[in-house]
Amino acid sequence: MNTKSQSATSKALNGSSSRGMWMTLTAIAGIIVIAVVAVVVAAQNEIGPFKREAVSLNFAETADPQISISDQGAVTVGNPDAPKIDVWEDFMCPACGQMEQKYGEQLTEAITAGDLQVVHHYVNFLDQQSAQGDYSTRMIAASQCVAVNEDLQTYLDARSTWFTNQPAEGGGDRTQSEIAEDAKSAGAGDESTKCIEGIGAEGGDNLDKASETATVSQQALQDSKFDMATPTVAKDGEKLEIGDPTWIQKAMAA
Repeated sequence: MNTKSQSATSKALNGSSSRGMWMTLTAIAGIIVIAVVAVVVAAQNEIGPFKREAVSLNFAETADPQISISDQGAVTVGNPDAPKIDVWEDFMCPACGQMEQKYGEQLTEAITAGDLQVVHHYVNFLDQQSAQGDYSTRMIAASQCVAVNEDLQTYLDARSTWFTNQPAEGGGDRTQSEIAEDAKSAGAGDESTKCIEGIGAEGGDNLDKASETATVSQQALQDSKFDMATPTVAKDGEKLEIGDPTWIQKAMAA
């Protein structure tokens, strides 16, 4: 074989080798992509090791006597002998987040000092403003998980953390793992995080209970004759103006 033929043969072999290597790498990449997609789909559909466990809550059994939950899911916190206010909130409501940022610390101090009792009426007006279409309802369920299993301070801290990490209205959202991690960072234990992770899992009733809570809370707000808006704060059937910087002091007044 002459030199020219050897060169041509070498190039052909090299080209064939390169194409073979490229095809092998492409095949491997394809397998990796398929595997990743399978993992994501499994996680989304709760298949195999990703299957979430449903946790049912008994609202009558709370870990802290300063927390009680009505049959319909309204969460009452604080000293039962203190002046009481009703608060209507949606966990995706930007104004609710702003109220928590501005007054949350004062409210927490008043509640933990025994100077104020607060009834949290959670609604889900803004569900459709989240990517999955149910963020507000899932957050009601998450708050109930913590209210049943934790002490007063942890519940209040978890609320504050959730509002701090509130997703953007109009397409924002958060996963159950992220919501559970927030609760954990606020001091919540394994029972609460497991409960939050299991929200919406097959066989569970927590989302149904949360949806019922929202319906009852909305009806209570409508019956109060206040505007159908969040946040709304009332004492003895009278609306408190949260634009007034002294409204918490007025709320604590006998």
